[in-house]
Amino acid sequence: MGSGGPPVPLYGHLVSGPAPIWTGSAAIIFGQGTDNQLWYAQFGNGATWRSLGGRLTSKPGAVSLGGGAYAVFVRGADGAVWQRTYTGTAWEPWQGVGGRVLSGTGPTAAYLTGSGRIYVGVVGTDGQMYLKIANLTGGFFSIGGRTTASPTLTAISPSALVAFSRGTNGAGYDNRLTEGEGLTGWQSMGGRLTSGLAASSVTGAGKTTTYTFGLGTDNQIYQKVGSWASYPPSFGGWTRETG
Repeated sequence: MGSGGPPVPLYGHLVSGPAPIWTGSAAIIFGQGTDNQLWYAQFGNGATWRSLGGRLTSKPGAVSLGGGAYAVFVRGADGAVWQRTYTGTAWEPWQGVGGRVLSGTGPTAAYLTGSGRIYVGVVGTDGQMYLKIANLTGGFFSIGGRTTASPTLTAISPSALVAFSRGTNGAGYDNRLTEGEGLTGWQSMGGRLTSGLAASSVTGAGKTTTYTFGLGTDNQIYQKVGSWASYPPSFGGWTRETG
């Protein structure tokens, strides 16, 4: 959370968590409206909300693709993942991605600039986390774990991403995927969390830092910072960011 001043209202009415992205020139917020359609607004542009249609049954997940393009993923009324992509000039129609997503959880996504692959992550009906490369043929593949909460993905290099998830014991977990090397497996980050997780990453001076957020048992937001200059990463403790 930033320290530049009080929150700025974006208005609108959502029934699940928002999905923000930064395109490089603008902040876009996606959310599930009270009509269960997908809505979005551009921060700093009068916060005018516009409908993208659809029939959502969870919070959405969104990712910037560079060049003013971005993609947003939702759990549809059929329990599968659906996608809409903005090319930088126009919205493409809804496209089915497939899968069977655990009720009460939503998809997440990350973009790897090295390969141009868009990864979408979900919790399956068996409680395991699954990934799929949304812009290639092929289905979802399991990366294991056990959760009942929405996970999150974030890219840490042009060829690597990290999945973060809350385990059934309430602790946070991370699992790195490197294209060409595969998965490192789930590693505990500790903590006592009561929500799904959100994460972002910042790269500078040759290293990447991740920022992972979740609700604690006191309903306050907690953050855990990780340095990915080498593997395994170096994490600080969970620190309260609200209250």
